[in-house]
Amino acid sequence: MIGTALPSSARASAVLASYMPDLEDKLRSRSIIELESDSNPAIGLFKEAGGPRILIPDDWGGGGADARQAVYIQFALGSLAPSTAVAVTMHQFTVATLVELVRETRSMEAIVIEAIARESLLVASGFAEGRPDGRVLDPTMTLRADGPSYRLQGVKKPCSLTASMDMITVSVKMPDPSDQFAVALLGSSVDGLRVEPFWRSPVLAGAETAAVIFDDVSIPKAALTYVAPSTDFDRTQLRGYVWFELCIAAAYLGIAAGFIERLPQERADDTALVSMALEIESAMGMLLSAAAHLDEGGAGDDLLAEALLVRYAVERSVQRSTDLALELLGVTLLSGNPELGLIFTASRALSYHPPSRRRAQAGIAEFLRGGELVLE
Repeated sequence: MIGTALPSSARASAVLASYMPDLEDKLRSRSIIELESDSNPAIGLFKEAGGPRILIPDDWGGGGADARQAVYIQFALGSLAPSTAVAVTMHQFTVATLVELVRETRSMEAIVIEAIARESLLVASGFAEGRPDGRVLDPTMTLRADGPSYRLQGVKKPCSLTASMDMITVSVKMPDPSDQFAVALLGSSVDGLRVEPFWRSPVLAGAETAAVIFDDVSIPKAALTYVAPSTDFDRTQLRGYVWFELCIAAAYLGIAAGFIERLPQERADDTALVSMALEIESAMGMLLSAAAHLDEGGAGDDLLAEALLVRYAVERSVQRSTDLALELLGVTLLSGNPELGLIFTASRALSYHPPSRRRAQAGIAEFLRGGELVLE
């Protein structure tokens, strides 16, 4: 090992311990092979430690963590258990978005949030479409009117947390002629909902990623936690989107830090060690700055542009730092340690999370020229 944790790793470990005191020790007692397998025990340990409640405000029974603390926690989890960090990102940003929604509308979802905190419930996120041309506000599934309720038929994939979820949010279109976008919140055991295998790669196999099938599922109107036009982000959507970008980027930056810290001390000279630390620490600084903007109540194009630019900068920092670490490891050490191969490959998956830089860069460039930020 390098011997000394990176500065951000030490701070992240302290924040994690302040919310889930014994979790780090429990994760370190397991091998990466076990934590990255499809029988990953870490998500259960996260749940037992109260992880599902940490982003819920104190007055609703939660941990009251802010965005900066969430970044540290996701970083710490990424360095310890990559699949778990990626999987619980889906819960954390979903819960944070529900909190944003309740603050805006004073709706009945506060009861649900209190239940999540009290019972340590995990909420999966059924927003993914797996489409190269997919848009967050343009889901493939449309609700069908059914008297006072709706019916839902279709598939959401990939979807993480499918083995451990207690609830799931799913993005849908309202019935024609409406052009509205909606989010339904369902229990994982509702009639017609089932999970089928989807993720067959050993990389991030512990994230419980599968296909969620909705086979004529009944959706009461009360289950629609959010309905809005499908054209532009409103405040709730924008801030929820930023929560996701910051949490997922922090998770992958933590994965990169964990890979670097597994490098034998004798393999990293001064120049290499400082170069790798520079990448991790500068990226962490950008994440914390954007998180502070979120904590301060930001909700405009400037916040979204900042979060996206930071996320893509994190991608570059992860690539540069882990490429150098991989070169220093050499083929002999890497071939004899399958854990290192899993961690390195997992660190590359940030680019698969929406929106890709290719699809977002035109909108960001327009914003940088003084226009509006419009994502495809």
